[in-house]
Amino acid sequence: MTVIAFDTHRAVKALEEAGFEDAQAEAIVATVGAAMGENVATKADLQALELTMAGKFEALYKHLRVMAVGVVGATVALVKLIP
Repeated sequence: MTVIAFDTHRAVKALEEAGFEDAQAEAIVATVGAAMGENVATKADLQALELTMAGKFEALYKHLRVMAVGVVGATVALVKLIP
């Protein structure tokens, strides 16, 4: 699990200065902190995704090249067969 740096004390103090009560500020910061820990993509996550997608795109391009050669071959064969 990746740990994201989040200064909860400073966030609570900023919310209190904005007019939130202590309990409200702490609840908001706890909720945001939990959400950040679960739903934030890190640089390592993005690099892993990039490697995965690069492999999938390479396989797709290989299939497309094979299909293109097949279409060209079929077209040439049909052109030679038609008088």
